[in-house]
Amino acid sequence: MIFIFFIFIIVVDQYYKYKMEKTLLHGITKSFCRDKIILMLVKNTGGAFGVLENNLKIIIRLSIIGLLCLSAYLLNILQYGEMYLVKVGMIFMIGGGTSNLIDRILKGYVVDFIYFNIKKFPVFNIADFFIIIGSIMIIIGAV
Repeated sequence: MIFIFFIFIIVVDQYYKYKMEKTLLHGITKSFCRDKIILMLVKNTGGAFGVLENNLKIIIRLSIIGLLCLSAYLLNILQYGEMYLVKVGMIFMIGGGTSNLIDRILKGYVVDFIYFNIKKFPVFNIADFFIIIGSIMIIIGAV
């Protein structure tokens, strides 16, 4: 079941990234909810919030190390009956991180396309959403 969640996150994220790259070419944007949600194509060459911008090799290495650590920890806690929220959160983070890593390796950037028109809110993608929700789940489940 865990593997299905993992694959689902990657497939959904990659599908929408592909669709947005084809739809939002040449600076075209689409807005919803009175311009509060905007779809726009951004090719992110950095990490989260633009950290380490244009340092692809470092970001890829750090991503691989992080994903391996998360995966090892997940494999360690799978044997326990409890900690369900932590396990699902880990899968969300690993799936989202893997999908963004695929972009970095294949394209040299991560495709971001969702923007909330709020003060300095970053443009993000579905994988980022899963990473954030997964982090919150882990924090709540660990308490």
